[in-house]
Amino acid sequence: MESERPVGKILASKDPSSPAPDFQAIKKRIHAYYPSADLSLLTKAHEFASRTHKGQVRRSGEPFYYHPLSVAFMLSGFNLDPTTIAAGLLVDVMEEGGVQHKTLVDELGKDLAGIVAGLTKVGKVKLSNQSRIQAESFRKMILASSRDLRVLIVKLADACENMKTLQYLRPEQQRRISREALEIFAPLAQRMGINRIKTDLEQLAFYYLEPDAYADVNRQMTERMELGRAFFEGAMKVIAETLKENNVTFELESRVKSHFSINKKMINKNRSLEGIYDFYAFRILTETLSECYQILGLLHAKWRHIPGRIKDFIATPKDNLYQSLHTTLISDDGTLFEVQIRTYEMHRFAEEGIAAHWSCEKGVLPEPYFTKMTSWLKQINDEHQSIKNNNEYLQNIKGQLRAKNVLVLTPNAETKSLPEGSTCLDLAYYIHTKLGHEALAARVNGEKVPLRTRLNSGDIVEIIRDSKHVPTDEWLKIAKTRSARDKIQLWLKRDKKVRAIAYGQIIFKRELDKYKGVGKPGKESLESQLSLFGLTRANDFFSSITRGAISVQRAVKPFLPKGARKTNDMVQPTEGRFKRAFKTITGQNRKRILVRGQEDPLAFLSKCCNPIIGDSIIGLFMPGKGLQVHMADCPSLNGARPDKAIDLEWDEPNEHRLFRVRLKVFVKEQEGMLAGISQAIANAKTNICQLHASSNDEGSMGVVELVIQITSAGQLERVLQQLQKIPDLITVERV
Repeated sequence: MESERPVGKILASKDPSSPAPDFQAIKKRIHAYYPSADLSLLTKAHEFASRTHKGQVRRSGEPFYYHPLSVAFMLSGFNLDPTTIAAGLLVDVMEEGGVQHKTLVDELGKDLAGIVAGLTKVGKVKLSNQSRIQAESFRKMILASSRDLRVLIVKLADACENMKTLQYLRPEQQRRISREALEIFAPLAQRMGINRIKTDLEQLAFYYLEPDAYADVNRQMTERMELGRAFFEGAMKVIAETLKENNVTFELESRVKSHFSINKKMINKNRSLEGIYDFYAFRILTETLSECYQILGLLHAKWRHIPGRIKDFIATPKDNLYQSLHTTLISDDGTLFEVQIRTYEMHRFAEEGIAAHWSCEKGVLPEPYFTKMTSWLKQINDEHQSIKNNNEYLQNIKGQLRAKNVLVLTPNAETKSLPEGSTCLDLAYYIHTKLGHEALAARVNGEKVPLRTRLNSGDIVEIIRDSKHVPTDEWLKIAKTRSARDKIQLWLKRDKKVRAIAYGQIIFKRELDKYKGVGKPGKESLESQLSLFGLTRANDFFSSITRGAISVQRAVKPFLPKGARKTNDMVQPTEGRFKRAFKTITGQNRKRILVRGQEDPLAFLSKCCNPIIGDSIIGLFMPGKGLQVHMADCPSLNGARPDKAIDLEWDEPNEHRLFRVRLKVFVKEQEGMLAGISQAIANAKTNICQLHASSNDEGSMGVVELVIQITSAGQLERVLQQLQKIPDLITVERV
């Protein structure tokens, strides 16, 4: 059963009794802020749109063209250029009017037609494919907006005006459109800094999605406003007198958060309305930056303040470039209230966002706002274009829009914005792909840290690079942004392909060496036989050998003379030759061999002994697989060294390369047993990845199995030394 809509005025909703939008009012607005504007294209767009929608009506019964007029009127309130406002008039001509893109180009020009095309949804399909419509339309809009920000600005105005007439739609349509507004368009408006549209979208979406909760919040807010009326009047009087006494130019207004914001805070902080510190709030506008800080000092001298709730968004603007000073004060009777202090210019930007900086003459957004916004939209497009599943795509987009961002600084004071939870590695790839590939470590606020370190707003971050350093599979766990992971995966894929070809060449040559007098075939001879394997490229031939798709015996057969037999004194590859080949394959021009991570199929760590840096190791070549790395005394070798084993050495220990080691700790069963073990591990400055505890049958001994992260055998030794200090330790084994 549908809940009844709560009684109460929805400030953002459209009053059915309000006068119809007027094209003359739009022109009057434009001339007020742009007296020399040429409105010929706007007039032509108005005539074209009114002709296209002639005879069409909306569910409310009003002429269909009222909606585009309302969109254009809203856009004119942001002091935008005539072309952008004309796009508002044409917002529905393609989708609802059936107008083709070519017709728009011929009638109104390529520039205006391009904006309208970016606004139009993909072709209509069955309702059962609604998620596909939404996903593909959103992909199209984001791509178009990354090229021309006007597309997104008009789309936000269109979505806002649509929300104001939802009362005429069916309940299920109201909920679907409201969810889209709340999950997609409101966060986009927030990112663009257009607070007026963001607030309206959230307010109306809350009203339609949670009518009962809206009614309850509305009731509580009304009651508290009545109780606080005297406080508001008294506080405003004191603030005004204080500022006048100090000859400060100001404009003062009280403000109350929207129903949606209040409800969100009560849920997130698990508090009642009385526990919301900024329910009572004031905004002070002034002329200069210095006056902002002067006012802050005067207020702090007048009332006590809460230190942890002073926010300077002037010195460090929000990600959407919002600037203001926020402080929470305590009145003489103990009432908490918030004050926002900003200049008139900052206030306009806080309400209108990037539109406040729009050049109405050129119809563009000046630097740095254009680059900042388009880069962000391109990043969204790049990070999610590989996702084919529509539902997954939408959920990823919604998640990214909901996520908070952190603002960090580079050493040359450039600000970079990344999703909350991003690591130093994410930042490296965000700055440049090559920097990401060569990242070795980082310095955060002057302290050297590993790439996995999470970033916080305000951090000053320098990426330490090494041209010889390359990505590893472990990086896929360190990187948190999809963009960074995609770049790492692409590099690993290409790298493994190159090394698969090189390994295949070694396997092929090694097998030929078993036949006396048979040399490696030349390029032409090799290519002439590829069709026997269904291949056309030599590289595919060699990589197929490595993967085992073509057996090495089958691979060499076409290149052997008739009657060729293996010789008993076949040449065995010397240890030195194999080492040199291995270094060539892995791209390591170093004295010591670098054994790569166990997820690498071409050189992998044996699971039977899990060797780590510092262990003596040997390599066993596995045809079709790669080089298997064992501890020299691996139990699976039964104490004997295989004939074809190759001595290997580790590269220099690297604090940023992690290995997992499994330990089994035997202790006397008692209270606090796990705490003692955990503390010992922590003292050795390492982490526990897995832990499982059990007791023997008599219950007298505890057995704790651990998996810990270490960088070398030396660190493992320190872990063992710390465990030995546990008073009731019986023994500890490396598994």
